Amino acid sequence: MGKTKAPIFPPLIFNVFKPKGIGSSDVVRHFKYNLPSGFGKIGHLGTLDPFAEGVLLIAIAGASRLSDLIHDRFTKNYESEGVLGFSYDTGDMTGEILNNDSKIETKLLDYSIETLNKVAKTFEGEYFQIPPFFSATKHNGVALYKLARQGDFIKKEPVRRVVNRFEILSIEGRNIHFRCEVSSGTYIRVLFEDFAKKLGTFGVLNSLKRTKIGPFSTENCLEKVNWPIRGDDFGSILLKPKLSDMSGACFCPGRLFGDKVFRLSEMQWLDFKNGKEIASSSASTCMGEIVGLYSPSGRVCALAYTEGAQYKPIVRFSPFLD
Repeated sequence: MGKTKAPIFPPLIFNVFKPKGIGSSDVVRHFKYNLPSGFGKIGHLGTLDPFAEGVLLIAIAGASRLSDLIHDRFTKNYESEGVLGFSYDTGDMTGEILNNDSKIETKLLDYSIETLNKVAKTFEGEYFQIPPFFSATKHNGVALYKLARQGDFIKKEPVRRVVNRFEILSIEGRNIHFRCEVSSGTYIRVLFEDFAKKLGTFGVLNSLKRTKIGPFSTENCLEKVNWPIRGDDFGSILLKPKLSDMSGACFCPGRLFGDKVFRLSEMQWLDFKNGKEIASSSASTCMGEIVGLYSPSGRVCALAYTEGAQYKPIVRFSPFLD
């Protein structure tokens, strides 16, 4: 008898809560090892530093192709605690101390919540940020943190970011508790360092939690205790939903950028598999939107822009699943 054919899963995104002390790649390795065969490529959609915790998106079965769309269209929310008066080479307390402000205790007398929030508000809107030496930003194809560990510190040009909200929640001594909503690619370590500079001192992060990426939040994260374990019947659960999206900690990407979905006819399905654009009179009802396209059997197969009387796929998933 031949081998039993492994199931082939649709593209899915796991909303995972990454705990402190492990890297994003460690979480990916766990999923690669423990998920049943048939998931294809597995990766994350935006790294989270080992010292940080919170929302980490794990993409399977082609969902990693959504990376650019997610980064372009979704903001990220964080809660953090920073400490005034110190600077570290890494921007957090995992590195080596560089500076210690001997006059910080005197300066703290002038820092009320109202004063701190006025300074924080000055960062809202367009914000140009220099990527830190210890970061995943690339230089000639190599991550800056790898170069920095070798003693090669590369200063990059400032990059445009957007801060939608920067709010100081409390101050206890030199510890500042704050939350912010920022565009993708914003380093909170650098934001706090820049904030401290405006106060006339240094700053370093003591803790960092990513609480939200677009519709993905810590409220429905998959906690570590519930991560898949090899041998569990994890896969059969994921095969059931087809047109049902955004349930629990596992998301089918068809409705990720809006509620509009379109199920292809057999003729349109043939055009899709041949790499053609999809003609449809219904496309004109949702001009300029991103629509989820589904196969005749109900599997998500693409995300598409609508233009005129056509759906134009911008992210295609495997058309040979059905």
